[in-house]
Amino acid sequence: MLLQMGIPGGVELLVILVMGLVLFGLPLVLIAVVGALWLRSDDDYDERIRELETEIARLQAQVGDDGGPTADDFADPDSGDGAADRSTDADGGTPDGSTLSDDR
Repeated sequence: MLLQMGIPGGVELLVILVMGLVLFGLPLVLIAVVGALWLRSDDDYDERIRELETEIARLQAQVGDDGGPTADDFADPDSGDGAADRSTDADGGTPDGSTLSDDR
């Protein structure tokens, strides 16, 4: 009975080797590549943060952050939330000065 099974030859051993590489080798390589990329990406964030902080400091020095006017100083102080400008005034007029008529 054992003599009928035979010993695997060259082609069978090659198939077993290829299947082993696909089943075990490929996932290990993928895990190693993803792990290396993940570990490398942490350093990039720290470097990028330092670059941006340096750029902010340079721009603040260029603008002269010495208490001068800011963007909030140029906002229209009496505009509020802007809803009144889009609707009618208190007397029924529109922002351009015309009046609305009630045609109901």
